[in-house]
Formats: sequence, structure tokens, C-alpha cells
Amino acid sequence: MMQVTSEEILSGKDLTLYYRTRRGIVKAVDQISFKLKQGKTLAIVGESGSGKSSLANAIYRILPKNVEKYEGEVLLDGVDIMKYDEEEYRKKVRWKKISMVFQGAMNSLNPVLSIGFQIAEPLIIHQGMQKDEALKKAAEALKTVGIHPSYINRYPHQLSGGMKQRIVIAMALVLTPHIVILDEPTSALDVITQANIMNLLKRLKKELKLSYIFITHDLALTSELADTVAVMYAGKIVETSSADVFYRNPKHPYSKGLLESVPALKQKKKINFIPGEPPDLVSPPSGCRFHPRCPYAMEICKKEEPENKEIEGGTTISCWLY
Repeated sequence: MMQVTSEEILSGKDLTLYYRTRRGIVKAVDQISFKLKQGKTLAIVGESGSGKSSLANAIYRILPKNVEKYEGEVLLDGVDIMKYDEEEYRKKVRWKKISMVFQGAMNSLNPVLSIGFQIAEPLIIHQGMQKDEALKKAAEALKTVGIHPSYINRYPHQLSGGMKQRIVIAMALVLTPHIVILDEPTSALDVITQANIMNLLKRLKKELKLSYIFITHDLALTSELADTVAVMYAGKIVETSSADVFYRNPKHPYSKGLLESVPALKQKKKINFIPGEPPDLVSPPSGCRFHPRCPYAMEICKKEEPENKEIEGGTTISCWLY
């Protein structure tokens, strides 16, 4: 069993999630291990199709019907919640200890229900609260995310994109969970609204002592919130390091490629790109899954999968160069 330190609130070991499809088995999350510390943000970054959202779904246990394999350890305060059945997980964990802000706020809101009722609903269902009392709590939740309580009777179509996102964040926080999973929370928003939402998330993290798992493909955005960065590629985590170390000196060739593709406003910088595209997770490459796109690929990279190793600065990396 993975050893949990006093600071760790959530950790995973060999977490695996495969899907059945007509084309074959999709290895979306393949033996992933991670650690999240109390009051910190673990950012999971990578290209679209790398398995980031599937990892969030595996942790939060939102699983489709075509699951082929779902196993591993997820320790919450030292307890393996993978051993809970669905009913026990729903009562003890979902919304209460771990909540989730989903990608695309409009898809998370019911268009025919008032936003006040949608925020209050978890209180009614999970805590047995009366509707009037729950709506009062919902009004307080609106104030927490910077929306006037008078908006409680409005409907999603009456709100801007940024306000919808704040509503979804309020819904995630209404039962005061310890951990919030943020799955691309700003992907559908303009730059100014993105900045406002990021400032809100930073304020809530500090005031409520929240721990975040922040899933995104936007490395510039990640730098605003992350304490630790985990780089995901083709269903695997290939590098994990502190944000300070990662942004100064990424180690894995894929991490370097991602950062080199981000433009810099205040310095002259040559923009590079990673050739090719992420592999098909039905039939991923043998050995290191990045080797077909890696400029440093060696013969061993094609044949054997590298193990995770801890190197200088506390970075954990999966690469034969190290």
C-alpha cells in the first residue's frame, strides 16, 4: 500500500481505467500514481487525447457503461475509497469530500431549473435540508463566488459564460469538500473572463483551504495555480515535479516540447512544436509511448517501457535518458 504522509490528502497508485469500443480496448488511464497535498494544487497537463479527463473521471468515479478495467488504489485521508461500493462512495465521498467542476459550464447546468435550486439540490439530497434553508445556503454560496444573491431565481440562459462558470464552482463548493477537481474550468471562456475565474479559484483556495486537481492543456494558465505539475502522455504520467522546477527546467522531452510551444510576451523566444500527434490509445506504441515523436529516442525506447525514477530536485520521471 502507498505510504501516505501527514500532508497528503489524496494519493493514487496504479490507477487504471480502460474502455471497451468496437475498435478494441482504449487504455485511457494506465497504471497512474499521484499525490495531492493538503491546501495545494496538482496540475495535470498534456495534449488533448492524453487521458487527463479520464483520470479525473476515474478519481471521481464517473464511469461509462463500457468500462473494461477499473482498478488500483485511491487513498483519501489514508482510506482506500476504491474499496467502497457505489452507494458508499456516493454517501461518503462524492460532493462531501471530493467535488468536481466539469468542462463546459453550460453542459453542467439544467436550462429549466433556477440556478438557486441547482446549487441547493445537493444540500437537499445529501444533507436532508429543507428547501427554504437550502436556498439560503445557496444564496451564501453565490456571494462566495462573487455573484449577488438576487440572481438566485435566474436561469442559466440569463447569465454570461463567466457567471455560469462561477455557478458551477458554487455548486461544487456548497457541501464544503476538501478537494475540488477542476476539469478545464476556463476552456470555453475569453481571456479576461479566464483571468477573473483564475483569481476566484486562487482566492477560494486560500480562504477555504482547498486542495485542487487542475486538469488543463494550457501551460500558461497552469503556472497561475499549480504547486505540482504532472505531465500526462498517452495514458501515462511521464514527469512530476514542483511547479518552480518544472517551469525553469523540465526534464522529459515531451515536457520540454510542451513548454517550447508556448509563446512568451516579455522575451524573445523561438517557438517549436512537437511533430506528429498523440498515439491511438487502442494500440499505443511499444516501449516508451513518446518514442515515435521524441528527438532523443534510442533503441531501448522502442522496446522497453521506462520505470518512474526520482532524480534531482524531487522530480519523478519516466524516461531512458535518466
